[in-house]
Amino acid sequence: MEQAAEWYAELRCGEAAPAQRAAWHQWVEADPAHRVAWEAVQSISLRFDPLHKLPDRRRAADDLLLAHQRVRRRAVLRSLGLLAGIGAFWSSWRLTPLPTWGASLVADYRSGIGELRHVQLPDGSRVWLNTTTAFDIDFSGSHRLVHLLMGEVLIETAHDAERPFIVRTAQGRFRALGTEFSVRLHDQATELTVFAGAVEVSRADSSENRVVQAGRRQSVAVGPLPPTAPADLARRAWSGGMLLAQDIPLGQVLDELSSYWFGHIAIDPAVAQLNVFGTLPVRDVDAALSILASSLPINVDRRMPWWITISASNSKP
Repeated sequence: MEQAAEWYAELRCGEAAPAQRAAWHQWVEADPAHRVAWEAVQSISLRFDPLHKLPDRRRAADDLLLAHQRVRRRAVLRSLGLLAGIGAFWSSWRLTPLPTWGASLVADYRSGIGELRHVQLPDGSRVWLNTTTAFDIDFSGSHRLVHLLMGEVLIETAHDAERPFIVRTAQGRFRALGTEFSVRLHDQATELTVFAGAVEVSRADSSENRVVQAGRRQSVAVGPLPPTAPADLARRAWSGGMLLAQDIPLGQVLDELSSYWFGHIAIDPAVAQLNVFGTLPVRDVDAALSILASSLPINVDRRMPWWITISASNSKP
């Protein structure tokens, strides 16, 4: 896919010599996977062209994502067949219907790509939604339940001695004990971080439970609960639109930033372990990348609207 993206960028600039075009044609014909990748890059790039003419590109891009997420089951199965042929690119690509399915589209609360929201629930509890987050609520006379479908939430619970406040995910249940905490969904696990008070964690597949105190984090997946670990208290800065990097590898920083951007960020392994210190705006990924480029020996190369490559500054873009 990256090779196809590079070919597309070279040919699109209009300066490709006949020899370059011949080399491109030879590359496309050399392997069926090359042709699939080329057609995918060409198709997606053409879809992005109209976005540059719209006054609100972010909203248009998010609407495009939702349109793709509404595909019927039969189309989904065809997409999965394509996945087997072109590998990891489609497993991470946001234009496919992979990130989340129909339940999140009709969720009680949701946020789009790059959108941060703050809502107040009927009981007075406050919830911040990180990028691409969705959850349902079930409040009754006996309980307050939040079903997290995707993404990450930061919660400040309102006191109610008669109704426990519980967050539920596929991996477990998290009962607030008068607290401020975040719950984040990963592919096969849920991560709890407690900032104040405590949270009781229960696995979904067993009766095992544990109370996690403030300043600790807990991962919940299949199998016994692992030991808690120190919490990164700076992590909640996302609720204010910032990413606080305190000696974090560049690769990890870009993983975080990519969740706020409608596209793909590729990074050269040679620079992935560079340590990052500072504050980056998550609502403006372009500005964040400019800050990184000014403080680290890297190049930020945007060859297409949806593809950015990060490489060492001493290498050819």
